[in-house]
Amino acid sequence: MFGAQADSFLVLRALALQGLGQAVLPCCLGDEASGLERQTGPLKGARVPIWVLTHKDKRLTPRLREVQRRLCAFLRAENLRLSGEDIAD
Repeated sequence: MFGAQADSFLVLRALALQGLGQAVLPCCLGDEASGLERQTGPLKGARVPIWVLTHKDKRLTPRLREVQRRLCAFLRAENLRLSGEDIAD
């Protein structure tokens, strides 16, 4: 048995689709992938942070601040869908 890590859910999904094991994925990626089957409901305590990086010299520019604001608002609004809590099994 072996484990794999990746900084991309798309890579983990591709590995699972190739039959190379199971992957913990956001439901919005796993549920839409033909060929994958959900094994359990949301895993208690299994949280994966979402990182959005910006260059330190640009992080306070108005345009990037607006992108950050909108991205945070989107993620808050989609929290249940991203965590799988709004999907009835």
